Amino acid sequence: MAYEKKETQNYRVIENDIANDNIKQCYLLYGEEAYLKLFYKKRLIKVFGADDADNTMNVAYFTGKDIDVKELISIADTMPFFAEYRTIIISDSGFFKSSQDELADFIKNSLPETTRLLFVESDVDKRSKMFKAIKDRGSDIEFTPQTEESNSKWIMKLLQGDRKSMQPSVIAYFLSKTGNDMANIRTEYDKLISYALNKDTITKEDVDAIVTVRLQDRVFVMLDSMSEKNQKKALSLYYELLALKTPPYKILSLITTRFNDMLIAKELKQKGYDKSGITSKMGYGNNQWRTDKLLNSARSYSLDVLKEALRECVEYDEKIKTGQLIDKLAVEMLIVKYSK
Repeated sequence: MAYEKKETQNYRVIENDIANDNIKQCYLLYGEEAYLKLFYKKRLIKVFGADDADNTMNVAYFTGKDIDVKELISIADTMPFFAEYRTIIISDSGFFKSSQDELADFIKNSLPETTRLLFVESDVDKRSKMFKAIKDRGSDIEFTPQTEESNSKWIMKLLQGDRKSMQPSVIAYFLSKTGNDMANIRTEYDKLISYALNKDTITKEDVDAIVTVRLQDRVFVMLDSMSEKNQKKALSLYYELLALKTPPYKILSLITTRFNDMLIAKELKQKGYDKSGITSKMGYGNNQWRTDKLLNSARSYSLDVLKEALRECVEYDEKIKTGQLIDKLAVEMLIVKYSK
């Protein structure tokens, strides 16, 4: 079974807390979407008053894997100095992937009401005592990659602020070049706005002139070659990517995503969804041309073959991580097998 596309919007919890003046004592921000995570980190720091130059005595920052837990607890257990709250910001600690019973027990049972904690992490174990302690005293917010539909709405909002316009098809084309990483989207958007400074409407030609071609574009050409059963071209493109120092694990990740997307689309079609329904389910907004392209590629594979390909991608990823398989060889094996 394919891995269904999902987009969580738990960050709206923060917006609601701010709007209702119901700020929690503890927040944990985590997940893959770095841009949103950084945005809400800054937003909460501001709401906490931790960015106030006159309040530095009541703000502490801890970063990295070598944080002294006893020092952190000691600071957290100290009353604020001529202020309502003491704020501690902890980033990339790894506390939610390791055993931190002392800190978890302190947060759950002894954290003073005058102390606020903000954790910002890449990955967490939801079974850990730390995760459960934060849930008990505050909120955990996961930031996942956004769908194309959400990113399209974001672009439209940015355009309104800049008094510019783009046709929906041009926005879709722009996003096809940037991918769904919001930091990259913002970088390319700012470049595009600067380039079209004296224009009211941004065109496809403007996008082509200024937006950097991303790694995914090169990989997608390779994936198209695999679907077309053009093994020679697919392997040639793969070797070019390696020559450009592209990490094989990134290529494997994109291959896995493509097989997963083809499987989802093919299963939806088999269930009776029309092109519009599939487009909506895939999170493509109104961009049915992406669905056409995906279904066209999926025609080269049966459902069973796509399921097998997806299983092998996951299996190879695990073997690479455990040292049982060389990454370059694993990707090459997949390309050879699924471009026959």
